[in-house]
Formats: sequence, C-alpha cells, structure tokens
Amino acid sequence: MHEIKSIPKTQFAWITHQPGKLRLREIDVANPGKGEILIKIEYSGLCHTDIHIIEGDCSMPQGAYPLISGHEGVGRVVKIGDDVHDIEMGDPVGIHILYSCDYCFTKNIASCLKAKFVGVHVGGAHQQYAIAEAKYIARIPKELPLALAAPVMCGGLTSYSALKDLDVLPGQWVAISGAGGGLGHLGVQYAKALGYRVIAVDGGEMKRKVLTRLKDPLLSSFFKFVLSLGADHFIDYKTDDHITQVRNLSTGGVQALIVFSSHASAYEHVFEYLRPRGTVVVAGVPPDGTMQIDVFTYATSAFTTKGILVGTATYLNEALDYVVRGIVKPYYHLLPFSKLPQAIDALKMSKVTGRIVLDLTQEKPVSQARL
Repeated sequence: MHEIKSIPKTQFAWITHQPGKLRLREIDVANPGKGEILIKIEYSGLCHTDIHIIEGDCSMPQGAYPLISGHEGVGRVVKIGDDVHDIEMGDPVGIHILYSCDYCFTKNIASCLKAKFVGVHVGGAHQQYAIAEAKYIARIPKELPLALAAPVMCGGLTSYSALKDLDVLPGQWVAISGAGGGLGHLGVQYAKALGYRVIAVDGGEMKRKVLTRLKDPLLSSFFKFVLSLGADHFIDYKTDDHITQVRNLSTGGVQALIVFSSHASAYEHVFEYLRPRGTVVVAGVPPDGTMQIDVFTYATSAFTTKGILVGTATYLNEALDYVVRGIVKPYYHLLPFSKLPQAIDALKMSKVTGRIVLDLTQEKPVSQARL
C-alpha cells in the first residue's frame, strides 16, 4: 500500500443521520481496501439531487441513512490499496458512479440495476477524504483546475448526455429550461458547441431581484449572463406570452426542449414549446413534478419524451475535454466547506446562477460532535 505520510487520523464530514438532519461531524479517515484508493477531496459541486437526498424527498434505498452526500467531488489520490496498478499518488481524479453492466458503457449509467450511487450507496464528497473503487474513478486532465472540473462530474455530464442523445440536427432549435442554473448554463454552452440554435428559458421575479440587485427593471444582468453563454435568445418564463415567444423565434416550435429546472412549474406546459415530432428531455427532477398532455395531441404530434440522469464514462471524458479546450466554461460560486447548509438554502430559493462549489482546501471546519 502506498500513501502520503501527512494523512490525518480523523476528518470532517457532513452526515445526514435521517432525512433533513444534516450535521458536521469529526469521523475517522478510512483505509482503502483491495482495489480501492483514498482521495483527498478538494472541491465538491452542489446539485439539487444532493438536496433531495439530504431531505429525503426522493426515493431512497432501504437503510440509506446515515449517509455522506455529495456526488461532484474531485481531488487527488493520497493512498492506494492493494491490486491497484494504473493510478499514481497525486493523480487528479473525480468520484463517479459504480457501474457493472452493458448499460453503463453503451447507454446510461442510471439504467444499471446494480449501480451504486456516490453519496447514497457509498460515502460521497461532503467529506475531506473519500474511499473510491479505483476502476470506477474519473481521470481529470492534469491541465484542468479541479474547481472547474467539479461541476462537470454530474451537472456537465448530465447536460452533455442529454444533448448528445437528441435526434436533432445541427442548426435546429433546442430550448433549455433552467438555463441559468448549474446544469442549464452548461447545457447552453454544450448545445452551441454541438451546433444547435439555442433559446434559453429562465428568469422570474425572485431571480431578477437576486441577479440584478434591483438596479435594472429589464433583467439586463441575467439576460447578459445567459446570452454570454452563447444562447441565441433569452425568454423569461414568468411572462404571460413566453410560449408564444419561443414558438415565434423557432418558427413554429423547437425540435427539442430540455428541462434542467428542478421546479415543478417548469413541466406545466412543456409540450407547447414543441413543433410536431419534437422531444422533451426530463433532466431536472422536482420532488412533486408532473407532466400533463392530451393523449390525442401527443399521438398525432408524434412527440417523444426522454429521461436522462448522468451518463457514460465516455461522455464524461468528452464533456471534460470541452472545458479543457475553453469551449465550455463552468460558472461557479466558491463557498467554504462549512457553509453547506447556507449553500443548500440559496439553491432552494433559486438565488444561485451557475453552480455552487464547496472549497475543502482552505478551511478546517469546527465539528458539532465527534463520532
């Protein structure tokens, strides 16, 4: 076994003992077993799925709690277990879903019936040191700053996968709902990189106030932010005629709508954005979201509905490469590791543009208890 000598015996971790009960604790640093590595987590992106897991408002496996959440963790290898031969000390890596079937390599990791999700089935990235099975980790390009890599581990991968699997040609229209969020702002950039014409849909009074600080009644700050990502048009979904605007801009409706928003209201009129034979991609997952449509209209319009959750290792490598080349630029807010509860509140209140990334490199948190 190979290790860096400065590894402490204990570490700090955010532990959810039961739904809604999140506490910062001091726990032991685990030793990697056969085929495993120990990663010193440096940055961890915060996803809406983390909130669903922490609060227990999604389907969770029996006996999931207590757990350590976080599935967008990146860091460096500090200890290597036995029978690990292709990883070196200090390698930059990301923790990833543990997969084990053909779906994992050719379709979608989330379709694997045996998949183990980081932050649910195994300890996640809301801790300073995490154990990972070596064969499942993501290799982060050494030239890529780790803070930029963190949002790609789930947010970037999911948005890229949603676009790659579309039956839409370059030059055709794709609308992105939740365009200013953690997934959406990356989705806009990946969509443009893949050659699509993009209508970004987001906004609303609360986000307008937060993003413009009440200085501009025309939503200019957020408008400029979204258009700076490369979107061809920006539509505020809170306006009464937002569907008409989208249909007019795309000359009869978009070929595809990808919903990255985690609010149930984002799904209320999704099929009205589409032209015949259009596709709705479900990526954002509100705990109480539903889609309604007249069955006759659905059939005669030949609509398609698809779900997406993360993606393959191949797609992750491609998504990271776009960031390495500067084509896609994750926009993130760096917060101290101890501020996870405040970060969750901000995300729930739609006060976040882009992604929140927790910084585990600068701070030694004060735990609330020793386990």
